[in-house]
Amino acid sequence: CSSDLLVFGIPDNSFNDGPIVAAAMNAPISQIVVRAGDVVDAIQATNTGNVLNVPQSYELLQDGGNGGSKNVQQVSATDPIVTMSGYTGTWFGWNVVVQVQFTTKSGVTFGPYGSMNHVTAKTAFSTTAPPGQSIVAFSGTTVMVPETVGTSTVIASLQAISR
Repeated sequence: CSSDLLVFGIPDNSFNDGPIVAAAMNAPISQIVVRAGDVVDAIQATNTGNVLNVPQSYELLQDGGNGGSKNVQQVSATDPIVTMSGYTGTWFGWNVVVQVQFTTKSGVTFGPYGSMNHVTAKTAFSTTAPPGQSIVAFSGTTVMVPETVGTSTVIASLQAISR
């Protein structure tokens, strides 16, 4: 059923929370969870807004793995996230998102998340929402990285979706 794809996503290493948030009337992010250690392991947003004048909250699926520490940040409806910045880089030979931080409209910063330990190269990135908009969702890819024992899934690429 196509509605299952909207709820559960398409099973591969890419993710795009934009269509889900669009179906929820582009509700702003009210909470952001980032799992990070050396690099960014996962990201998850909760969006809260009014749909047909009824307050609704949508906890999106976690994109990425369960490694690193869980960082939970509440986001004020009156001070939405407008900028995502950080670094992509090389971690044990893998190209991944090594650090990310978020800045609200008033300049409050969340993060940075990702210590960048064992990172051998890095390239800065920054995305700012157009005037009058905020970051409401994320898209990107994950990669499964082999470790001494087992594997770890981390964020390989990350884009902000503004509306």
